[in-house]
Amino acid sequence: KVPGFSPWRSVEIEAPDEKCRQNARAGVAWAYTLVNLRDPSLMADCLVDFYRERARGPGFLNGVLSSLIMASEVVPEDRFVKAFCEYRPPRCNRSRAEAWERYFGNGLKDKVERYRLALIGNGRLGEIFRQQSLAELVRDRL
Repeated sequence: KVPGFSPWRSVEIEAPDEKCRQNARAGVAWAYTLVNLRDPSLMADCLVDFYRERARGPGFLNGVLSSLIMASEVVPEDRFVKAFCEYRPPRCNRSRAEAWERYFGNGLKDKVERYRLALIGNGRLGEIFRQQSLAELVRDRL
């Protein structure tokens, strides 16, 4: 963390409206996920730190899922994507565990794979580069 700087705070301050905020949240979440893919505990910390204030709405989750989908497509069976999707914060850290469960729940790996295959099947993989409901985007194929 850089003292005094937060891309999450910038999103909230600089985005002119809610649609822009959701798109910006998705973009920051995309980058944050890819940069921290090898250490999902950092995402768990992020969820605790930012859930109440900055991870609201669908943009954040869309960014995380979209980055995992694209990483799975670029490097099939990537061990870091698999480990990220299977990660569970230790129960002794209740706030991390609860935040992870609230946001990702169980079956993150299956969800990423179902979305990826449905997007490919629909010829719409390239559409994950903008914030939108992935469920609606692939609903024909799920």
